[in-house]
Amino acid sequence: MCLASCLAMLSTGAMAQALYTTDARDTYQVGETVSIKYEGAQAGDRIIIYHNLSILPLAEALDVVQAEGVYDVPPVLQPGNYTALLARGASALARLDFRMADLSIEAPRRIMVLSDIHVMSPDLVIDPSSEAFAKMTAGDRKLLKYSYEIFQTYCDTIRALRPDLVLIAGDLTKDGELLSHQAVAAGLKQLLDEGIPTLVVPGNHDIECKMGRVYDYNGSHAAENITIEQFAEIYHDFGYDGTTERDPNSLSYACEPFPGLVVICIDDSRTPSKGDTGYGEAEFGRIIQPTLDWVIEKADEAAKQNKRVLAMMHHQMLEHFNGQLSFFESAVTEHGDSIARIFAAHGIKAVMTGHMHVPNVAKMWSVDRQDSIYDINSASTISYPSQYRMLLFDDNLTRMDVVTRTVNSTPSLANLQLAAREQIRVTLPETVRRLTTTYRATLDQMLQQFSGIPEFDNAISDIPSDNDELAALAYEAFGNTLEKVVFTSAEGNENLKGAAEVILQQLKTDCAKACDLIFDNQNADTRAFLTTILQLMVMEKAEPMVKSMLSDVSFLGTADENQTDDLYLTIRLTDDQSGIHAISPDEENASATVYTITGMPVSGNTSTLPKGIYVKRQGNSVKKVLVK
Repeated sequence: MCLASCLAMLSTGAMAQALYTTDARDTYQVGETVSIKYEGAQAGDRIIIYHNLSILPLAEALDVVQAEGVYDVPPVLQPGNYTALLARGASALARLDFRMADLSIEAPRRIMVLSDIHVMSPDLVIDPSSEAFAKMTAGDRKLLKYSYEIFQTYCDTIRALRPDLVLIAGDLTKDGELLSHQAVAAGLKQLLDEGIPTLVVPGNHDIECKMGRVYDYNGSHAAENITIEQFAEIYHDFGYDGTTERDPNSLSYACEPFPGLVVICIDDSRTPSKGDTGYGEAEFGRIIQPTLDWVIEKADEAAKQNKRVLAMMHHQMLEHFNGQLSFFESAVTEHGDSIARIFAAHGIKAVMTGHMHVPNVAKMWSVDRQDSIYDINSASTISYPSQYRMLLFDDNLTRMDVVTRTVNSTPSLANLQLAAREQIRVTLPETVRRLTTTYRATLDQMLQQFSGIPEFDNAISDIPSDNDELAALAYEAFGNTLEKVVFTSAEGNENLKGAAEVILQQLKTDCAKACDLIFDNQNADTRAFLTTILQLMVMEKAEPMVKSMLSDVSFLGTADENQTDDLYLTIRLTDDQSGIHAISPDEENASATVYTITGMPVSGNTSTLPKGIYVKRQGNSVKKVLVK
């Protein structure tokens, strides 16, 4: 049930349906129970809850059995805005809005992580009314028109928070334009002059990219791009000033931004000057062998000195859901899973990545399963959801808390999140068109396995040979479901919505709709037969992917299967004092850090928490706590 459709049918009648919190509050701390009073209901109604701009509700819901009562929402809600609806069928009878407050980001040491800022210099747009510029911005899922303004807003956010360090995981510019790189470097230099340093790595849009354009009164023409050497010159103050340890074979480098923490910034870009001249090769990532050897050497040096090691690179190191590479071939750097196991074995605890524009976390173990590594993929600042990460370290660097936050507005965009989501929505048909073009040969090959079946052979000519026509039909059939999958994936923690089985069933229905649209000249029996074939083809690919993605389980069905919180998690940086030692009643109620059993920080005082089992850290002690 979609939130927008529910609200559109919100009852305005005189019936006394109502939702309100029993304590009349509208803001709660994470870990608190929200008690919702409902009135005027009837058996069969449901109370459903939506998080922020999600178009799918949370799996947590109440099936109403009486006219009035209290729904105690379990303490599983993460930070953000919530809308609770008393729903009867597809109609909303009453609405309640409330908020779970942001988690604290105070810590002895803090690093802010951004990715895929894709800044487009305003100087590239000489004629804002250019038809070419309008066509480019309308067809891209990113808010390129506002990219510089959004960058400036993030710089203001950095000033307000004053982290010890900022990391940017590549794709600094729209398409590698010299003017855009200069604009980014100028903004970062202002922050540096104010005492806030930044480290960067290149992405696939940053070096020797030929897609950059200048939009003028004559349409557009190629923009000046930059070389590998120019990248190091422009970002001299942001990783390339000689105070870091440079890899002689790439733009990779290592440094110690504060005592005890080594950050290895890895260049996994592919460019024509490196021999990657094939069409589309620059989209992919690769860590060349000499650079890999260098990274391992730096990690081992840090380990010998008992220092913690984090890394940053542009492309994902791991596949974050089953089948990701089937649809997004460039998502993961070449041989990423094998490299991740090597990194884990050499003490690298986490890698900050980007490229896919979504907040997602996956985990991998070393070959002997003694060590693990997290691939922390961050969202783009100019795409939905526009977010940043905060890495919070304790005094002894024994753990790292990851907290995710959003930026909600800019001077021109009162609701940045809504604008970013809408930009993706309106460009989904173009996304489907591109996918149709890319995978048309694969589709035709799959169809050949059914040749020779009379019902199929008679209908095959109904499939449009024109890719645009086929894409339009595909979007009409699958567009609504695709929208739900895309937005749910972009929001992270997909498992909280529990939508995998619903989406899979909807895909089967969409297959029937597609066959009705494409094979409308065939009789009902033939369409039913073709629907069965299409469902088999679609579900073979989609079922493992959807189950993995929407249950937020990486490597589903394998020995490496794991579910990791995409937005809020704690990573142990040392091997000592790890694990949970005991279950015991909490009698002291002393100041401490308390987490839910899934690792989400809640409160420092267990006396305020509802019944349940929590994880409590107090000094060097880590234990399970039973709250009765």
